[in-house]
Amino acid sequence: MTWPYAKTLQPRPRRLLGEVILPAIPRSWNVLLSAKARDRMRIRREDKARWAALLLAVGCHLPRDVKRAELHFRCYGNRRRDPDNLYVKPLIDAMRQIGILIEDDSDHIRGVRLEYRQERGQEGRTRLRIYDGAREECRCVAKEVSP
Repeated sequence: MTWPYAKTLQPRPRRLLGEVILPAIPRSWNVLLSAKARDRMRIRREDKARWAALLLAVGCHLPRDVKRAELHFRCYGNRRRDPDNLYVKPLIDAMRQIGILIEDDSDHIRGVRLEYRQERGQEGRTRLRIYDGAREECRCVAKEVSP
């Protein structure tokens, strides 16, 4: 017996809350790990202050007090890098400090996605996209199945 229709679950499309292009890229983990212990805190403080200033300067249109978010970082550079080697924690802390995110824990940040691309003319820039991270129910779609 064949069914004329098969039900499939499809996730709802994500809703883009805001997008901004920042004129810098995050540091590499190697820079932080190779620094001496007393310099690590200074580097973290400087990075957080730098990202907060950049977000305030170019991110005035970003939403405030986002309860649940999914963050996508796409960094552009002119040399090869590992995308998982980018250190975005100071950027997320700066987003919390200036009021874009309510909190930066796992209850409020659903996921972080890192990408790195080598493209001419785009060097030294980071595109940040903030998506709505609220969990929505999947919608059921009926599709006709051919025998």
